[in-house]
Amino acid sequence: MKSIAILGSTGSIGTQTVDLLRIHPDRFKASLLTAGRNVELLIHQARELRPSMAVIADESRYAELREALEPLGIATAAGSQAIADAMDRDDFSTVVTATVGYSGLLPTVRAIRAGKNIALANKETLVVAGELITGLLAEHPEVEVIPVDSEHSAIYQCLQGESRNAVERLIITASGGPFRDMSADMLSSVTVADALHHPNWQMGAKITIDSATMLNKAFEIIEARWLFGIEPERIKPVVHPQSIVHSMVEFADGAVKAQLGLPDMHLPRGKRAYCGPGPHDSGRLCAPRLHGARHKAVSLPDSGTDSDGDGRNSGLHHQRRQRNSQRSLQKRQNTFHRHLRNNNSDTGEGAVGSQTGARRLCGRQRGRTEHSHGTCGKVR
Repeated sequence: MKSIAILGSTGSIGTQTVDLLRIHPDRFKASLLTAGRNVELLIHQARELRPSMAVIADESRYAELREALEPLGIATAAGSQAIADAMDRDDFSTVVTATVGYSGLLPTVRAIRAGKNIALANKETLVVAGELITGLLAEHPEVEVIPVDSEHSAIYQCLQGESRNAVERLIITASGGPFRDMSADMLSSVTVADALHHPNWQMGAKITIDSATMLNKAFEIIEARWLFGIEPERIKPVVHPQSIVHSMVEFADGAVKAQLGLPDMHLPRGKRAYCGPGPHDSGRLCAPRLHGARHKAVSLPDSGTDSDGDGRNSGLHHQRRQRNSQRSLQKRQNTFHRHLRNNNSDTGEGAVGSQTGARRLCGRQRGRTEHSHGTCGKVR
């Protein structure tokens, strides 16, 4: 079980992190919770999660916190310095920095010096002190920083197993916010309430306003520069209103890797998002199933090959073979080969030649697939 500290547990990111602890109580334990001013929610979270310590930044709310939690054996403290000092505790190994603004800077510095891993959701830490933080990380190579924001989490995932020298540029997507389709004249009459109504994401007030003005995207470019060591001129923002593609990485050979998912901030914080019963649920990306009657060749692998390549059949494939008679299989195979011969009659290339050519084109060899950024799998 991993013990964590959540800085800003009552905010938008913090509460979603608490949700994940509820889902995975066997994997994560909150040893430290901190909040800015919302002492009521902090008390509620502490009663449920039973951390070793809870800290409120607003010292005027400390008496209420202490009265509620000390009878439960939960240590309490107040003030920004107390939050920073708590980073020296030895009952957690990872710190989720989910505070707002540069209030997360000092605790992050103290956590790195204490050898704690950082789940970074507080982008202002790198915006105001990126050079300082990267310098500290160089002094503490045992510390790992894992980005939590959806865009940077997407880039982090796309870079796994890749050489940084092969990266051409980072492509950070932006929804465009609630005003993306408005003219300059229309913008003169918008209200704060309009700015707080984001079309895709449910976030805190500050980041929602920053998203409406696109200042948040400027912060994300600066954050990406320090997180991934990429020059700012090689980080490009693009507008993607559906918020399905969270970010992309383009490589020197022209290949692009992207991370996709529904706009649910639980996903980069550790929970897989599920699309539900059908492709229409997202309403954005269309990937209909192939129709068996019209695309008969596609069903051949299901009925004519082993699922694991070594002669053993999975239960699913076995059931399908029982349902399909040998006569029906032979009919589909004959149809497939007849169409293949007809399509290749002009070139003189037979079925074997076509299959061999296809493997060469796609960079595939028998028994394995080449995982290079070659012809197949490119995103243009």
